Amino acid sequence: MREVRPLPGVEVLTPDDPRLYCGITAFKFTGQVDQQGMVDRLLNEYNLFTTTRTGAAFGSCIRVTPGFVTSATDIGVLVKAITELSRCS
Repeated sequence: MREVRPLPGVEVLTPDDPRLYCGITAFKFTGQVDQQGMVDRLLNEYNLFTTTRTGAAFGSCIRVTPGFVTSATDIGVLVKAITELSRCS
């Protein structure tokens, strides 16, 4: 998430402190009210499975959970997708 944290239109909700994060990350496109629409685009346009979550403190967001078989190439696709979609938000 370090690569997308500075992007305008993206808010990474997972802290950058290594003591406070794990494999699950949450973020949102700040210009979009409909995070589910962005989840749909991540799946349909980039073949990335994510899900929406709602929290009282931050509202609707997108959660991504890399697995053991997630490759560096897969992470690169995620970074590319968030970067490209941030331009739409």
